[in-house]
Parts: sequence; structure tokens; C-alpha cells
Amino acid sequence: MNKKIGTIVFAGILCISLMMVYHQYRVDQGGIIYEDENGVTIREVEDDTVSEDGDEETYDITKAYYENYDDNGLETYVITGIYDDVKEYVFDLRETEKCEYIFENEQGEIVVKVTPEQREEWLMDAQIVIDGVLQSIVEKDLYKYELSEDYTELYCEVSKESDGYDYTADLILLLYNAELYQIFNGVEEWSIHVVIINMDNGEELVNVQYPKERINITPEMWDE
Repeated sequence: MNKKIGTIVFAGILCISLMMVYHQYRVDQGGIIYEDENGVTIREVEDDTVSEDGDEETYDITKAYYENYDDNGLETYVITGIYDDVKEYVFDLRETEKCEYIFENEQGEIVVKVTPEQREEWLMDAQIVIDGVLQSIVEKDLYKYELSEDYTELYCEVSKESDGYDYTADLILLLYNAELYQIFNGVEEWSIHVVIINMDNGEELVNVQYPKERINITPEMWDE
């Protein structure tokens, strides 16, 4: 059954599992909230898990975690605004081979140290996911996306009758991977110009520079 998109609020804190980025996404109160036609707030949140021993309090996400830290020859990138649980985000990436080091700095930012080959892997994975999302929605009638070649402009058209779950999941994946693409291309202050149009009447619902501005669609906006 189609669900009307009610309120969608992005606060710039998105957390998506890098290990299962095609199929899993995590959002929380600061990330994505929307309501169905009955006003019921819906959140998609996975169980909190940081490590196999379940000890979240003592898991060290700082640079001190590494006993023999040596970043000689590595490239440094700072990831912001894509996680709601920093410990889980750092833990998940440490379990992969996508970086040599990852930790939270004193400013609360996530620092990633990678080899040139790992950097290319981040970029390739981001492009694969973006291409997959765009290809999957080609034949969908109730919403569509267009993304600029440099991943800084996202144009969306969506019908009031769209399924809020599907539309939001695709939007999250596009924003998340567009951010990663920019970051690992050396963009320090990444941003995405997001325009969302009401497909039913051509009216503009959203025109923001994300993440500095929120993406916010309220029920009342559909009738304006």
C-alpha cells in the first residue's frame, strides 16, 4: 500500500552500514523522521551493536586504540554528518579493509587514513551504489532523481502518493554516497544542492544546500 510522505527531516546525521550499503540503512531521531497518513511517526533503526562482547562503554574510538600507530604515506580524510552512533560507525569500518585507521578526533570528527588504493575503492563503491540506485528507479512512476556528474546537484520529483519508505531509502543512499564521493575527491566542505518538486503539480517543495540546510517536507506543503 502506498504511503504518503509526511514529514522528512534530515539533520545531517546519517548512518549507513558500509558493509551492507545496498540493503541496510540506519536513521535515528536526528536523521530521518516521517509520518504516515495517520500521523504515526515511523523510524527505521537497527539494534545497537558495537562489538561482539557487547561492551559499548569501554570501546575506544580514539587514535589511542592503535598501539603501533604509523600513518606515514597514508592519505587523510575527514568524514562528517553521516552517522548517529559514532562508536558503531567506527567499529564497523575497523572490521573492513577500507582504511588503515579510523578514529574520532578532539573536534568530534571522524578521521580516516587510507592508502591511495583504498581511496579509489571508496570512490568506486560510492559510484556503484549511486549508479545502482539511479538505475533501479528508472521505471518507477511516482518519483525520480537526477544527479549531476560531480554529485553536487540532486534534482528530485516525487508524487504525494509515493511510498515514503522507498523514496526515503533511495534518497539516503544518494546523499550518503554523494558525500563520500566528494570527500574522497578532496572536498573539505562537501555540500549537495537538493531540489524536490511535487510531481503532481510542478510546485517546488524543497530547495536547500544540504547539509547546512535541512530537507523538510511537511504534509501541509503538498496542498500549497
